[in-house]
Amino acid sequence: MQRHVRALIFFASLCVAGAVQAHHSFPAVYDAKARKTINGVVTQMLYQNPHARVYLRVKNDEGGEDVWELETQNTSFLRRGGWLPSSVQPGDRLTIEGNVAFAIPKRLYIQTVTQENGHVLWVQDPAPLREEGYLPPTATAEPKK
Repeated sequence: MQRHVRALIFFASLCVAGAVQAHHSFPAVYDAKARKTINGVVTQMLYQNPHARVYLRVKNDEGGEDVWELETQNTSFLRRGGWLPSSVQPGDRLTIEGNVAFAIPKRLYIQTVTQENGHVLWVQDPAPLREEGYLPPTATAEPKK
């Protein structure tokens, strides 16, 4: 019996280690100082954890189309910001601004999503980037004397 418990613990630890390894930090994958804006048509929306993803068909300079993979926050964060599973659907035309990936072409980390009617669906909270020195500090008012 004890042997089975040890084996179970061993295999469970392997599964957890794989999941932790698969999850990455923002600065390891994306360039916080390099932004790009693209617009196109949603082909797929994966509203799932650890990061939701949008796939966007975008016209390229040669007249063809590329599919971009756009990563965003987890679903709890999205819900708090008003982004529900029904907010983005295949066929929707979006303009997306985000941070480019260092080594993965046609991939962004979403900062701003603007729908075709001009409504800003969601804006990434810039506080963590500012705290890590990637963005300039916010302007503060002079203290009153």
